[in-house]
Amino acid sequence: MTQRRKRSSPKWPIVVLLLLLAAILACLFLGRWQLRIDLPGGAETTVEFGQEQPDPGAKAVFGEERFLPVLFSPKVRTEGAADTRQLGDYTIRYHADFLWFSADARRLIHVVDRTSPVITLRQIPGAYTLPGAAYEEEGFSAVDEADGDLTSLVERRESDGVVYYRVADHSGNVAQAQRQIVYDDPVAPILTLAGGSELTLDYGTAYVEPGYTAMDNADGDLTAFVIVSGAVDPETPGVYELRYTVEDGWHNRTEAVRTVIVERKPAGTVYLTFDDGPSKHTETLLEILDKYDVKVTFFVVNYGYNDVIGKEFAAGHSVGVHSATHDYHTIYASEEAYFEDLQAMNDIIYKQTGQYADIIRFPGGSSNTISSFNPGIMTRLTQAVVERGYQYFDWNVSSEDAGGTTDPDEVYQNVIDGISRRQTSVVLMHDSKGYTVEAVERILIWCLDNGYELRPLTKDSPAAHHGVSN
Repeated sequence: MTQRRKRSSPKWPIVVLLLLLAAILACLFLGRWQLRIDLPGGAETTVEFGQEQPDPGAKAVFGEERFLPVLFSPKVRTEGAADTRQLGDYTIRYHADFLWFSADARRLIHVVDRTSPVITLRQIPGAYTLPGAAYEEEGFSAVDEADGDLTSLVERRESDGVVYYRVADHSGNVAQAQRQIVYDDPVAPILTLAGGSELTLDYGTAYVEPGYTAMDNADGDLTAFVIVSGAVDPETPGVYELRYTVEDGWHNRTEAVRTVIVERKPAGTVYLTFDDGPSKHTETLLEILDKYDVKVTFFVVNYGYNDVIGKEFAAGHSVGVHSATHDYHTIYASEEAYFEDLQAMNDIIYKQTGQYADIIRFPGGSSNTISSFNPGIMTRLTQAVVERGYQYFDWNVSSEDAGGTTDPDEVYQNVIDGISRRQTSVVLMHDSKGYTVEAVERILIWCLDNGYELRPLTKDSPAAHHGVSN
């Protein structure tokens, strides 16, 4: 039978225990076997207000560190705490026990505020201070970690365009800030022209400046610094510009313009009217009128030149109804006959111009007696046309070209003699007469040279009504 060899037990635990026993005996022999508490960071420490972990803690040590302190580190009990949200001094007590050994320690923690407050200056976008004006505070705030809102304790001082801010917390920490004042004046002066920006001056009357003022938001009254350029010649009719310029201390410039119109007072108003056309002479007349830029009135008939009616209207002249037939016995046979004739002519006008005429002239005028074969017809018609929305026109100046004369010189003289005797003239002429058209240019020149204003008739113009004879 095979005999087994007995296995030996390991000897290393015995060795460790012997070494440990030797160490303990050595400590006892040397008098160094004790329990103590080590305080990392020292027995007194200072922490900042609000710090999260003010206590670095403690460690219990049994014997000297070279004698296996890890195996002999009893648990340390702590009493007390530091509130870092409250300034002051706090004592923390530490205690440890091991077998018949014990140890105590204390740590003094000072919670202090060594951080300065923060001053925040409000900045309003685009804010500025007028030169010479007091700065208007945009706003500020001061906050301290320990003391909270210190805005009410901020000391503010202004000097040489700079605002200085200073505040101290209860621990004596000081914060400072400064603001550079922005001086600016982007607003131009206000320039006011007395009497308005447009004036009319009678020919020959000296121009007297009505006055002006210039006020600035920063510089005040700048009227004395306004520069006026331009001139008015009262002896020459026309349009003149006077330019007013002013600049403030920050070179903001304002300019204004006054328009002065020097004009002659018209010697009178002349309405040139032409009956019984269009004719072969009418287009020549239109050329003469266009040359002098004069507008007149045509009371038209249906004599075969209807396309010229459209040319008259397109050139800016007034077009009114005279008659479609110009036959007195047909027209004045009755009210119905008259209005049939009027409507027939107005339909032709509408076809040529795109609108109906609202002004008329009776054949022979409202004072004619050729209609006496129908007693009272003109009295009735003068009322009826107005009731139907028309205005009828007679005349107060006659060229006498319809039987009185065929001489252009006499036509000219008759017209200017009549015009010169009244303020408002409604002139009767006929563009069906070549000699009348021949006299027109001289009449125009005389009117313009003598200060008369030439106008076309409208429904609201002076009607120059005659006394009705029938």
